Amino acid sequence: MQNLVPGKMIYLNSFAKTLAPSLRIAYMMLPEELLARYQASMMFYSCTVSAFEQYTLKAFLCGGYYERHLNRMRSLYRARRDAFIGGLAPLGKKLSISGQEAGVHLLLRIPSMSEESLVERAKDAGVGVYPLSGYYSGILEYRGVPEETHTVVAGYAGLKEDDLKKAAALLTEAWK
Repeated sequence: MQNLVPGKMIYLNSFAKTLAPSLRIAYMMLPEELLARYQASMMFYSCTVSAFEQYTLKAFLCGGYYERHLNRMRSLYRARRDAFIGGLAPLGKKLSISGQEAGVHLLLRIPSMSEESLVERAKDAGVGVYPLSGYYSGILEYRGVPEETHTVVAGYAGLKEDDLKKAAALLTEAWK
């Protein structure tokens, strides 16, 4: 939060991705002048989150448990990411990887292969990856983004390190 400009930023977030989607608790940080205005004009809306869940979350946050949870998850996902990337190392310079710091997925690019070929060969090997082009809209074509990206999206959050190493080995063999 240290990058926020005091009095100039509105910050919205939720705990859906870091704790549980079913928790359905979000929060908003407002500048002082907007906070007063919000309280005056919006506080009549009833809260749909139970008081029990709110008090439990407050205790979780105030007790430092949330920060420990985040640190534990960071370490877990970092280890999974590193295991997956390490398993792809035999592809060498043929493969470029990006997005290592952007969440629990990677962008894998092999310029000599089409997205369709990358996806199909991965599927034949028993590994699911998805074409990057499926994630952007046609508006990008007007900005000079090519239709063929030669890039797939691979997630690693739901697999254990050993399974990620196996998946990487299967992809390495499929994409040689």
